[in-house]
Amino acid sequence: MQVYNLLKSLKQARYIVLLLVVVITLPGALAAKKSPQQLQQEMLTEFDNRLAIEPHWSKRISVSLGKRFIKLQSVQGDDVLYSADWRGAVYAIDSVSGETLWQHQVDEIVSGGLTLASGLLLLGTSEGRLIALNSTDGTEVWRSQLSSEILSAPLLADGHVVVHSNDGYVYGLSASDGEQLWAYQYKVPALTLRGTSTPIYAGGLVLVGLDNGKLVALDIQSGSVRWLQTVAVPKGRSELQRMVDIDATPIKAGNAVYVVSYQGRVAALDIATGRVIWIREFSSFDGMAADSESLYVSDAEGHVSAINQATGATLWTQRKLAGLELTRPLINKGVLIIAADDGYLYWLATESGELLSRSAVKELAARLQGMEWDLWDDYDRSALPDFYDEDIGINVAPQQLNDGSLLVLDNLGYLTRFSH
Repeated sequence: MQVYNLLKSLKQARYIVLLLVVVITLPGALAAKKSPQQLQQEMLTEFDNRLAIEPHWSKRISVSLGKRFIKLQSVQGDDVLYSADWRGAVYAIDSVSGETLWQHQVDEIVSGGLTLASGLLLLGTSEGRLIALNSTDGTEVWRSQLSSEILSAPLLADGHVVVHSNDGYVYGLSASDGEQLWAYQYKVPALTLRGTSTPIYAGGLVLVGLDNGKLVALDIQSGSVRWLQTVAVPKGRSELQRMVDIDATPIKAGNAVYVVSYQGRVAALDIATGRVIWIREFSSFDGMAADSESLYVSDAEGHVSAINQATGATLWTQRKLAGLELTRPLINKGVLIIAADDGYLYWLATESGELLSRSAVKELAARLQGMEWDLWDDYDRSALPDFYDEDIGINVAPQQLNDGSLLVLDNLGYLTRFSH
């Protein structure tokens, strides 16, 4: 009961939640589960790398991201890349060379972002402040105090900034000065995953996935509800079993929006009305990627599936990464790229799910030095804070830059640009 109350009050991270689910519902499963290291060794003998992976630069911008459970996406404007450290440092980086152009300190824990639009760089903090910086030099333009921690990237569209806070509010603010224009509130379940869905914009509507398994469409001007659709229905007797968070960012394609929940369903809905086009059982933390015909989803078990956008039918499922915690897929040059908590990047064929290549981020960085070295061997441990850990995993999905190259941030805080 003490463990349950602690989770309930602190809204702990999904890693702890998943461990408890396994212990409660699947006795003995932990003993049989393969470790990431065992999976790595098996994978080495199962296929040869078919793609040439070329690293371009790697630099350290943060520490201990895995322990903080914070996912900060970088954003790009022309040839400038913007990244942030959870400790408050915001960087403008030359995307080609990796050189730092400017650095600004916000003196708060950065927990959500980044978003770049209309010359503004937007980020959220653990104290519920939304901060807008000038993207040219990093100077602060405005800040707005909201009700709770911000864990996802804000949306800037149609002169409005829309942000989803951790306590069940969606706010609409003026992009010019941060003034609050409207707020939408929903009831947050007793126990949820740590995270919130990033809002998306679709023709005057803001679409937001909620912690209660629903997707809401709000009018961006007024915040009024245009429609509200249930995607996942809580099941089970315990609060753990009844978690159906939609933390993944919805994807829009044509007249449809696609959304997936944890311990629930994946669905296609009509954007204008919220009508269900198709819906099926599925469970995912981190979301999807889409091309013209298919959705690509990594699920809570470490499987990757391709789903037909029109019907919801499964086209293929890759199960060889089972046991790993995977990020959402990225489509790049016709292949899927997924990062995992074992510190590796995996390349899959979009047409079949076949594994094509894999590469450890630390190995990419080592090649830049022309030697074999571990990323964590080049600094003085005594200078690091007490909570620092040496987690080599990757929790933030890889990103594609304007030139088609790729960017990944690992849990050690290394930002690496590479291509294939």
